[in-house]
Amino acid sequence: MATEDDLVLLRLVLGPPSAILEPDRFDYLVYQAGAVPSLHLIDHPGPSRFFGDYQVGLLRCHPKLEPTKRAHDDGDFYIIAALCYAMVPGHYDLHTFDSRSKVWGTRTALLPEQQQRGEHSSHVNSKVVVLGGEMGTMGWVDLWQGILFCDVLLKQPVLRYITLPAPLDPDRKLQGCPRSARDIAVIEAVTWSRKATTDPFQDDHWQQDCRVHASQISVKNNPMGFELLQKFFDDQGTPLHKLHTGHPTLSLNGDDVVYLMTKVHYRETGAWVLAVDIRNRTLQGVGEFVLRRTHGMNFAYMCSGIGKHLHSSPGSKGSLN
Repeated sequence: MATEDDLVLLRLVLGPPSAILEPDRFDYLVYQAGAVPSLHLIDHPGPSRFFGDYQVGLLRCHPKLEPTKRAHDDGDFYIIAALCYAMVPGHYDLHTFDSRSKVWGTRTALLPEQQQRGEHSSHVNSKVVVLGGEMGTMGWVDLWQGILFCDVLLKQPVLRYITLPAPLDPDRKLQGCPRSARDIAVIEAVTWSRKATTDPFQDDHWQQDCRVHASQISVKNNPMGFELLQKFFDDQGTPLHKLHTGHPTLSLNGDDVVYLMTKVHYRETGAWVLAVDIRNRTLQGVGEFVLRRTHGMNFAYMCSGIGKHLHSSPGSKGSLN
């Protein structure tokens, strides 16, 4: 469901396929990587707290960063946060799980009246991003429309809404699943700001950084990619324009790499993840996987920095609770 730093939030359900429609049967687990990895089963949020994959995020916290630090808080902790529309204009339910108390709680998060222009009421969450900082700022992103920012460490959280710019092509209709065409990522956030204007909803503009056609991306310099994709090559060694491609995912390394999901046939289960250097128009890597529970080009993977926390030293033991 979510990943941040050395943590992964997992949701599991045992039983027939229909069990996915019964939220009370879900199990929630948190995996923590490191020299001594652990996997912990956390309490179920309860029948009144149901949230989808795109509504929940993880916040990694350090006591020195929390404005209301307690005297006995001498170790890192994490917060699971889910933001759900409360069916009242400007009102959202912020569901949180605190790893220190190990209990779920719900607070009302309000959007200031001057920001209630209407876009937020049709906000459909696509993903959650983490900015962190003293207030534990997180963003709930509608990739078509805008971002709801919330300081989840405050007792009375207040929302801030930022509208995304209009498409570069004014005739383009924003419809369907946005994750098939867009992504937003936070890269090593330290501080962040947004230009203040007299009109808080005045759109900025997208800046086209680079433009690449699939037929311009060559795989000749990537032997592994060459082997996996060679049956789709044309005479120039550029097979990508023959494939169904979507679900762009930005690299978290601050480089020009974008990960793309690719299929030969839209409805088949076999797929690849391609790492493409967009600026240099080169294929950096290929990973093959099977989509048994995902149809078409729907969400199937996410970027994570957990790899730097994984250790394979022999003889080390973790904990399973």
